[in-house]
Amino acid sequence: MKPNLKEFCQKFDINIEEIIKTRSDTLSESERLAQIDQDAENIQYIKNPSEAVQLAAVKNDGTSICYIDNPSEQVKLAAVTENGNALRYISNASYEVQIAAVSHIHPTTEVVGLLLAESNNGSCYKSR
Repeated sequence: MKPNLKEFCQKFDINIEEIIKTRSDTLSESERLAQIDQDAENIQYIKNPSEAVQLAAVKNDGTSICYIDNPSEQVKLAAVTENGNALRYISNASYEVQIAAVSHIHPTTEVVGLLLAESNNGSCYKSR
């Protein structure tokens, strides 16, 4: 069974977010990917994540795109493919991204949610 880093850190009162923020400049690509593997939302603490790190995050949790500044078209597509609701966090989504999102959401209630989110500009909380 894979150890859960968040649970370990909570048990020993370790602030993993602060460690990632402090060390993000010195983390290797594989260390950054490991942080994302533990929790896709850790991307918010990584300065200037590579496209590979961004893709790993959104493939794990599409809504983590809300923590990515200026994601590429490929990252946007991966996010909405993992979770169609990620569309609410994407500004200026291309037609292709919109179609991919719609094909990866559940009927009716989620479509209405996306339309309402569009009117709220789809912002998410960013801690950085």
